[in-house]
Amino acid sequence: TDNSQDVNNQYVQSKRRLADAQALRTSLLKQLANAVTTEQVDSLKAQIRDAERSISSDESALAKLNHRIAYSSISLTIYAGAQPYAPSQGPAWDVFNTELLASASEIPQPDQWSQDPYTETDYDAIIIMALAMLVAKTPDPAFFNPLIAQVVADTAGATEVHSFKEGMDAIAAGKKIHYVGAGGPIVLDKYHNSSGAFELIGYATDGSNPQLDVVSAADIAKYH
Repeated sequence: TDNSQDVNNQYVQSKRRLADAQALRTSLLKQLANAVTTEQVDSLKAQIRDAERSISSDESALAKLNHRIAYSSISLTIYAGAQPYAPSQGPAWDVFNTELLASASEIPQPDQWSQDPYTETDYDAIIIMALAMLVAKTPDPAFFNPLIAQVVADTAGATEVHSFKEGMDAIAAGKKIHYVGAGGPIVLDKYHNSSGAFELIGYATDGSNPQLDVVSAADIAKYH
């Protein structure tokens, strides 16, 4: 119903606000431990108090919503959507995930993106373009764009690489490369599209996205 959907939206938003406030407090406490001047200490303490007030407010809102949910009859509709599937494993993903988690000072809760296929493939796209620029010896897209398919192609004699550094070193050594990314192997058609597997993702009331099923690239190819 509209009412249950409204409660659900409020619950998800409160959970996210609480998580953001908790992450902010953790970050501020770390900064406070390294603060040197009195001005820095006072400023950080004031920000920590604000974060703690937000945490208290969000916890109170969640408690009230939990009470409403516990004593309500809710008609729930579950939605699912399809998105590209990435296995989130392997040497390239290990490099991606290590670098992602190391960016915690700049990205709140970076682990939330560790298994996100869009984040993984965006990361791959940047590396692929950078490697193509190295092969072309220029950042001019008129020259490096035709080489994008080459750096991901599994051609005979190509050296498989899993990071920008591995690719850069191999290119400097005069080798052809085959980049396999955090999102898995990449096979491009003439339009530079890569058709891989897809997964069906659910949208739960707690804000999580459970994986419901995976449709393989082979199954998709049957309908091309």
